[in-house]
Amino acid sequence: MKRTRIKLILKILLLGFIFIFLCSIITYHLLIPALICIIYGFIEPYLVENKETCIINDKIPEEFRNFKILFVSDIHHGIVYSKKRVKKLVKRLNDENPDIIFLGGDYVDEERYITSLFNELQNLKAKHGVYGVLGNHDHGANPAKIIASMTDANITCLNNKGIWLNIGNSQIRIGGVGDFWRDKPDISPTINGVNDEFVILISHNPDYAEDIKTDKIDLVLSGHTHGGQATLFGLWAPFIPSYMVKNIRLAL
Repeated sequence: MKRTRIKLILKILLLGFIFIFLCSIITYHLLIPALICIIYGFIEPYLVENKETCIINDKIPEEFRNFKILFVSDIHHGIVYSKKRVKKLVKRLNDENPDIIFLGGDYVDEERYITSLFNELQNLKAKHGVYGVLGNHDHGANPAKIIASMTDANITCLNNKGIWLNIGNSQIRIGGVGDFWRDKPDISPTINGVNDEFVILISHNPDYAEDIKTDKIDLVLSGHTHGGQATLFGLWAPFIPSYMVKNIRLAL
């Protein structure tokens, strides 16, 4: 009887040791990678890249040759993206000497950051102006105040609006739509009166491009996905808030 109990105790102790040993190995192999990913998560937002794309289209007038567009989206000014960083961003954009600047929305994380953000964005300089639309986060942070702040900062809000941009005797059409998730996008003001002119549309969410039924839009500029929302060292994005990306993955 005593031997049986001793064997049982020894078995329990052995199993307990094996369990603790396995837990320590698993914890070690999970904790270290998790810690590395967390550290990288704080570093990645500072690794801002300039990506240049050359747009070639027969509809672009000669007067717009070498026309430099800067597109910036998802600033998310708040606790993480401080006013100091916004100031540096503005300087970086101005140093590019752009012809025009487009802003893709999601300006702030909370309403209390609206004033401080646009106090800096009002310093943006572009030969033909600064234009923007609202993103989904902006609708949770007092969109009316954001639009008013954009106006005060000499930033034209293109939410469901379109205007002509003229250089000499030539023109292109620029417009924007309300957020795909939180607003009612209306493309008609952008394409009204358009014949064969080159048309640029700003949509915070890229998924709206899938709903465009007209062939009058030549270029769509969108943000929202944060270049992958969160990536593992820029190699893989486990979550991208876009139906288009999901559909592409399913197709593959």
